[in-house]
Amino acid sequence: MFYKSFVKIRLLVFMMTWLTILNGVITGNQLSQSTQSAQSKHSSQSTPSDQSTQSAQYIQVSEDTYFVYEKPGFSDFIVNFPSGMQEYFTRTFKWENWKGFTAVILSTGLLIYYDQLLIDKAQVLGRKLDISTDASTSYFNDKGFAFKGPYDLGSSMYFIGDGWTQVTVALSFLVSGAIKQDNRLLQIASQLFEGFLTVGFSVQLLKHTTGRESPFVASVDRGKWRPFPSIKTYHDSVSTYDAYPSGHVAVTFHTITVIAENLPEYTFIRPLGYTLLGLLSFQMLNNGVHWASDYPLSIALGYTFANIAIDHGRKVVKKSDNKVSIMLRKKKISDSLSFLPILSHNYIGLRLGFNF
Repeated sequence: MFYKSFVKIRLLVFMMTWLTILNGVITGNQLSQSTQSAQSKHSSQSTPSDQSTQSAQYIQVSEDTYFVYEKPGFSDFIVNFPSGMQEYFTRTFKWENWKGFTAVILSTGLLIYYDQLLIDKAQVLGRKLDISTDASTSYFNDKGFAFKGPYDLGSSMYFIGDGWTQVTVALSFLVSGAIKQDNRLLQIASQLFEGFLTVGFSVQLLKHTTGRESPFVASVDRGKWRPFPSIKTYHDSVSTYDAYPSGHVAVTFHTITVIAENLPEYTFIRPLGYTLLGLLSFQMLNNGVHWASDYPLSIALGYTFANIAIDHGRKVVKKSDNKVSIMLRKKKISDSLSFLPILSHNYIGLRLGFNF
């Protein structure tokens, strides 16, 4: 019993290594502070305005550009939900976005044509690599302690897109930001939680609208589409209607985008994130949960809602802006001033100091 429990924990730790890496980024010493000489000046965090203040935190990301982070309110991610949904339609259906819109349609159509072939090939490869096709997770339960998680390699790959993974990442930023009083980390958490709402709502709406069969219950090649099933019909047989699009892919892509866009100095985030996304995407073909054509729209949803959330929680300003330059100079001067008490047998007062 103990050995089996140990194996489950080891598999979970192996597949969740990326959480440890991300948590190290936000809870350990700042990389740019400890290795400043090795950093490019265009990703420096040692600017005069790099410290959190009562109003805002300024992060220099290029010679003339700063990210500005206000401290988020506790319920900002909920308050931003309605405007986030509205902005999605505004951004998506603008004429200048026709290339992306067309790319999603064409790639989805092409993948629908090859869906059955891709599913069959993925499952053949999965069998050769001895990767299980089970899409379920187990409850580790030993002496009253229970935890939902993967139990083998296949379920571990699938667990990358499980909501618990993304929530754990968001909470790690929230806790670290609160401890450090770091507005940027708090905003990342807020942006992630906002995306969980907007992406989750949109995906569920589309699933209930399109009604596509999942591969493992498909009655025909590529699966049937039964648009607009009733709520009761849908929930009586969810897998018969919920393939399109993939919530796992959408939320995972959203998470990667928010973290990478807000922490541009950590260049490993995107390669690591996209590698894990690739493993997740393959496994959902292997276990028959999704078709390949379910992915393009999912990626577009995750990307768009991520950028909407980022715009809600981050401002981009130019140092060349007169108002910004004056503000930065004032902050530099104020950071150089110090007041020290003076106590002698003749008088009590304050001494003004200025470092330059």
